Amino acid sequence: MANIEKLKIPALQVTRENYIAWSTNVELHLDEMNILDTIREGNESPNHEKSRAIIFLRKHRDENLIHDYAKVKDPAELWQALKERFDNHRAITLPHALDEWANLRFLDFQSVEKYNSAMLRIVSQLEYCGKHVSEEEMLNKTYLTFHKEQYVLAEQYRNCRYRRFSELIVALTIAEKNNQLLIKNHNARPVRTKAIPEVNVMVVKNPEKTDVQNPERGGQTYRGRGGRFNRGRVKYYNPQGRKSFKWVRSEQNLKARKQKVMPPRSVT
Repeated sequence: MANIEKLKIPALQVTRENYIAWSTNVELHLDEMNILDTIREGNESPNHEKSRAIIFLRKHRDENLIHDYAKVKDPAELWQALKERFDNHRAITLPHALDEWANLRFLDFQSVEKYNSAMLRIVSQLEYCGKHVSEEEMLNKTYLTFHKEQYVLAEQYRNCRYRRFSELIVALTIAEKNNQLLIKNHNARPVRTKAIPEVNVMVVKNPEKTDVQNPERGGQTYRGRGGRFNRGRVKYYNPQGRKSFKWVRSEQNLKARKQKVMPPRSVT
């Protein structure tokens, strides 16, 4: 049955895979609750503190471990029993970690990041098993496992006299990124060729005629002083249409023309 109350830390698994992390988290939380002494042998903690500690330990166990140690009421006794049962992971991990350390080579990894992750994981396992790995050992492991064609490069890094493994990783990462950029630029186009400049082509759909001298007129056609048929005079179109292109003169113009044509009166 799952715990109704939310767990503060992941429960201890019956497979003992997370015992180290679980025990560390338990000690931190008990210290925060001011009841860390309850799991020490020979402690004289009051009963209410022991009750709080035993409840915390029981609640953060796997469901398959609920009935195990059900009669144990002393937190120190329960803590020691769990340690004897689950704290044998060091003996199992150490041979495997030593074998990984012996076969670790920088040339076997495709990137510096993957090599760094593997190195830190193996060193962490060795430290957990009581095997200390110094910064100098990590640096020498890297220098001696370069590819044989890069021995000059390995000596150059060695001559830099890095004191920490992290400093070497930063230098290798920068060199790797620069090499990737160099290859990318080399493969971008053939050698001794320049990049073709881009031509910006503006496609105009259904362009409208605009007035150059008066842009505000938009699509109107500029006709100068009066268009084609109206240059300084009033135009009167043929009522029958524009096909004949004949002018219809006004009455005023006709009268003026007749007056000019009439002969002078004779004086008697």
